This record gives sequence, C-alpha cells and structure tokens, in this order.
Amino acid sequence: MKKRKDHYRTLGVDFDATYDEIKNAYRKVAIQYHPDKNLGDQQAEEKFKALSEAYTILSNPDQRRIYDQAERVSSGLNYSTSSRKTAEHSSADLNNIFNDILKPSKSNSKTNEYTNSHKHRQQKTSPTDNVDIKTRGKPGNDVNTEIAISFAQSISGTEENIRLKRNETCKTCEGIGTSEESIQSICPRCIGKGQVSQSPSLSKVKLDQICNRCDGKGTIIHQPCENCHGIGVVKKERTLRVKIPSMTDNGSLLRLTNQGHAGENRGNFGNLFVKVVVEKHPVLERDGYDLKCHIPIGFATAALGGKIEVPTLTGHAKLEIPSGTQPNKTFQINNLGIKKNKDEQGNLSVTVEIYVPTKLNKKQQKLLREYKKIEPKYKFNGKN
Repeated sequence: MKKRKDHYRTLGVDFDATYDEIKNAYRKVAIQYHPDKNLGDQQAEEKFKALSEAYTILSNPDQRRIYDQAERVSSGLNYSTSSRKTAEHSSADLNNIFNDILKPSKSNSKTNEYTNSHKHRQQKTSPTDNVDIKTRGKPGNDVNTEIAISFAQSISGTEENIRLKRNETCKTCEGIGTSEESIQSICPRCIGKGQVSQSPSLSKVKLDQICNRCDGKGTIIHQPCENCHGIGVVKKERTLRVKIPSMTDNGSLLRLTNQGHAGENRGNFGNLFVKVVVEKHPVLERDGYDLKCHIPIGFATAALGGKIEVPTLTGHAKLEIPSGTQPNKTFQINNLGIKKNKDEQGNLSVTVEIYVPTKLNKKQQKLLREYKKIEPKYKFNGKN
C-alpha cells in the first residue's frame, strides 16, 4: 500500500502548529528549494513541489481538517483539533512568499525574468478580495459570421446589426472562475507555470506538457463559480452594430478586434470576422469607381440608330445609338459612375447586344421578307 504523505513532517512543523508557524516554515524551506534558485536540480524541484502541496493543504483550514481526519483514521490515533489556533487562509500569502523567494538578483538574469513575469501575472480580483493570483487564462476563439448587403450599400457604406452567440465573461465571478467563498492556490505540481517537463520513455530529452493537475491554468480552484462552473465564461446571445465601409467588395472580411469569444479565466478575447456578401444588381456591375452593364437592343435600332434608356445608380439615362451599330459595341457615358471625391466621378460603360427575336407576328414576318429580297449578299472572305 502506498505510504501517505506526512505534510507536517515535510514542512517540519508540529501537528498543533498555528497558521503563522506553517507559513514561516514554508517560507524558510521554499526559498532553499525553489527551482529558480536551483536551476537544473530535479531533486530540488520535486522537494519544492512536495513543500507547496503540503503548504496548500495545511494552510487551508477546511483541507487541513479533512487531511487530519484521514490521518487519524489511518493511524488509529485519537486526538482533537478543537484547541488548534486557526487563521483565515489567503492564497495571497502564498503569492507573497513567492515574491520574497523570487526577489530580483543582479547575478541571475533568469530569476529576474521569472520575477517580472510573475509580477505581471498578479492581479487583485473581486468579488473575492482574498485572491491575488491570476489564473493562466485560455485565449478565446474567433467568431465567424456573414452579413448580406445590397449593391448600393456596398458602394455608399452602411451600418447593420448582426446577432450572434458567443462566450462572455461571467459577471458572477468576473471571469475568475471561483465562488465568492472560495480561494485559489498555486498548483503544487507545476508551481504556477501551467506546464511540466517530462521525459518520454527511453529518452533523456525533456518536453514541456500542459499540467494535468490544473489543466495549464497554474492555479487550483477549490470551489468553482456555480454560474460558469469554474471556466469564467458563459454563453450569451448579443446584437452588435457593424460598420461596413464604402466600396466594400463581395467576399470582403471585416475584423472586429476583441469581439469574439471571451477567454476562459480572463484569457484574451478572440476576434469577430464578418464576411460581407454583396447582392448582385439586376444590370449594373462595379469595376473600381466605374460602372458597366450589358443592354440588349433590336437589330432595327442597331441598323437605323435611335435612343435607348440605360440604368444608373440613381435612375436612368438616355444613350444615343448611332446607325450601323455592331454587336458588343461599348459606349462610355462620362461622370455616371461612382463619385470618388467632390470633383471626380467614375464613368458608365454600356455594351450593346443585338437581340434576335425568336417569335415574329405576321406583319413583322412580311416586312422582313420584303427586306430580305433587297438585302445585300454577303460573301465569306476568310476574315469575318
């Protein structure tokens, strides 16, 4: 049977030690065995992990009571804890001890680097004022969605509402993940790093892996928030106002920074990506600031000439078709495109297509037969 860990012996304190005695004992030995003071020393790292685990349990009155009861049952002893002096545990004390251990040293650049990063991770959080350990948050995922706009809106620009579901920071715990009565403590396995170094079998190379004790967070949550179940985020449905700039092309991707999913345990927010789908205009197409269209005309109009109506962004315009116009002839109407600025505007290009009717009434057939009698005979010369 596996021997139980004696946390009192690990810290070198008596069973009836007060909280201050436990804290002072841990401070003394933690400074001696901290991995940052013993770089590359595996035994020192294992010793420090054991010390941190012992302190985490014995400094928490509830966990200490459970541990003592289990020890009493396993050893057959009968002793009472009622006379023991207790003090309210705060994981901030463990954090303060770490700060003392990792005071900057001019002779150790790696220690300075670790200390600075550790201080950066500290953050006073509410509603639990007894916590100032910042959990290593998991970054939020991006959110992808689409929005459809009209051809005219793609040119002028617009603002549209989009409705989406995303993870948002839990208001009950403000993203910490703990209940109001709970505490956080630094994970004794990874020592707050969120990663542990392990060697694969038959290999001397050490690989960093996510700590399976704290799931890479670096801290242990003893009582998770009931609203978010300890992850610091909840699913919400939101309506956002999205500004679509003028001259937006079909398929354009808009990026809204930090509007994606909230990260777990106060991790960074993801981004929102909005794909813009531009509805086709019945006739017009856009080519930069110019507009273009294809308009069918009858062969009589093409042969004799005449006026036709062409669509514009604001209505219609007249276009004079000269006699003898050939199929796929393109005409340009200046200043009927898209406005570039106060003084410049694009053009409208109109390509005419000769429409050949599939059905003719008797009068039309009679007239065409008369024309056919006098129609010139065209010969193929190898160029046409």
